[in-house]
Amino acid sequence: MKLSSIQEDKDVHDGTTCVKGVLKGYQTIIELQRELLSLASDADDEGTAAQAGDYIREQEKPSGCSTPT
Repeated sequence: MKLSSIQEDKDVHDGTTCVKGVLKGYQTIIELQRELLSLASDADDEGTAAQAGDYIREQEKPSGCSTPT
């Protein structure tokens, strides 16, 4: 967990706080995936860029945690 950019929620006892923590984690993951997408695009790696873009779109649908580009 020392290298993780997603913080662990400890001693959470209510649903709202728990869901907010999960959504914050998803937002962090999507931001990292956008960085990967940018690197793949810069390297003209169309396969990785397409796969990363598709994956990001699918993750944003259920969570609603899309971030502005």
